[in-house]
Amino acid sequence: MELFDKIVGTILGVVWHDSCVWFLLGAGLLFTLLTRGVQFRGFMQGLHLILHPPKSKDSDKGISGPQAFLLTVGGRVGTGNISGVAVAICAGGPGAIFWMWMSAVFGAASAFIESTLAQIYKSVDSEGQFVGGQSYYAEKALGIKWYGTLVALIVVIANMFGNPGVQANTITGTITTAFHFNAIVVALALAGLLLFITFGGIRRIASSTSKLVPGMCIAYLALGLILIAVNITKVPAAIALIFESAFSARSFFGGLMGSALTWGVRRGVYSNEAGQGAGSAAAAAASCNHPAEQGLIQSISVLMDTLVICTISALIILVSGCYNVENPVGGFLVENLPGVDSGAPYMQFAIQTVLPGGAIILALLLSVFAFTSLLNYYIQAETSFVYLTRRMNANLQRGLLYGMRILYAACVFFGSIWPAQRIWNLSDIAGGLLTWSHLALILIICGPALKALRDYDKQRKAGVQVPVFNPEELGIKNAEVWKDISQ
Repeated sequence: MELFDKIVGTILGVVWHDSCVWFLLGAGLLFTLLTRGVQFRGFMQGLHLILHPPKSKDSDKGISGPQAFLLTVGGRVGTGNISGVAVAICAGGPGAIFWMWMSAVFGAASAFIESTLAQIYKSVDSEGQFVGGQSYYAEKALGIKWYGTLVALIVVIANMFGNPGVQANTITGTITTAFHFNAIVVALALAGLLLFITFGGIRRIASSTSKLVPGMCIAYLALGLILIAVNITKVPAAIALIFESAFSARSFFGGLMGSALTWGVRRGVYSNEAGQGAGSAAAAAASCNHPAEQGLIQSISVLMDTLVICTISALIILVSGCYNVENPVGGFLVENLPGVDSGAPYMQFAIQTVLPGGAIILALLLSVFAFTSLLNYYIQAETSFVYLTRRMNANLQRGLLYGMRILYAACVFFGSIWPAQRIWNLSDIAGGLLTWSHLALILIICGPALKALRDYDKQRKAGVQVPVFNPEELGIKNAEVWKDISQ
């Protein structure tokens, strides 16, 4: 496996070149300007749609808006919010947190574009349910079928063989550490549970996440606020350290300014997945009255993931002093935890400074976080797989889908027991490939999403409480589902 790891490392260096970081930030900034800051001015409306969802036609064909939101939050909120934050601090210093924030602030606009496109170009599958995502709007909006196929292949490969490994590995690692279970047994149990839920289809997945996500977020917020409250006097200094480390070349971490940017954006995107199309499958599966509704809702999921959950994780680690910071030339600039690997262990030590049994508390929370992400990865993979096999006989397609679910469980099993560094590298490659292929796509085809936003704003300004969408009036082609809904 040594040769395999070297090949993976080489590919990683190419995929996550510094240009990828600037591409992410630049695209997010451009979408922010084109939408006139939709993630800011539309925040309250998006929140209203989550808390008070309007009734919609064809609700029997899709999940509700709040369910789509919880499904996406469940996918975004995962190990990146805890382990990813710790890794960013270790590799890029405290300043990396600022760039995680920036990846979310600008990335929320990218999430609006991709989610709105997913709604505009959604389809109906063989079982009469809404389906859509990157592949669908790649073909329908771009008009190039082979690019839709290419995007679908990348999504399937990334979410089958790349992304799930980190989540599965984290679940197994934290549970075996906290409860001293056998790793193989934990991996088998995890794979079996995934099989049970995924064989129930997207409605069972949505139902599972809608039950898990609110509880896990409230529990983590409560835990985080308790830990921060105990060290409340250190919070101002921790926040100042984040900004100072990100911008001041004369600060203790000044030599890490470049690393802070790179690792902050890299881990920020791993956490919130903005620009990668991660929320597009769930957004397309929702029943709503106007595509912009899901755009507004999904932009909030990005902000919640990073500005709330990741910030709490960062403050817990920084105020407790339970972290190390690597020196780019070797050794450590800060070594408060000698011999401790970066990642979840930082948070375990931080919790234990206030609450005994921190390893058990974190194991339970982190396992739920990671498990909901696994479900979201599967939805993305299945949506693209259905796109690739849509012209097959229904029985053959169903049989292949069953096989895919078994293969996904197998990938999760092996991801649970492989070395963590190998898993992180594979996941980063998957994220990089998704970023390049998807951001380039939505930069080209963002026009229909911008038209939909202007139409939504116009109707709201005219006093329409529940705007409706008619693609023909806006000159948007290939939105067949919406033609039927608008009639």
